[in-house]
Amino acid sequence: MGTQLIEFTMTLAGLWLLLRRRLTLGRRTISGWQATAVGLSLFLPLPLTLLLGVVLSLLISRGMMDASLVSVFNTAELGLVLGGLAAAVVFYSLPVKQEEPPAA
Repeated sequence: MGTQLIEFTMTLAGLWLLLRRRLTLGRRTISGWQATAVGLSLFLPLPLTLLLGVVLSLLISRGMMDASLVSVFNTAELGLVLGGLAAAVVFYSLPVKQEEPPAA
């Protein structure tokens, strides 16, 4: 249950960030491609997990896979969530390029 709550919160934050394209935490503000990358990193684990669940269901229902391998897919879900969080932290921590004033 804990992973799903984190995943849902990440999805909402990622969607909000993709729509707004600006993130301010404390004194640091990111925008542009960096905010988009953080938003995608937070948003994508839920759709990918749902896709993984559909594939697992199809494989089990057609008898191509044993249901005992569900724990492997649970581990993959946790990996997607942690990977998305790690990618968001990495993209957020990249240095922000300072905009140069226009030349006179």
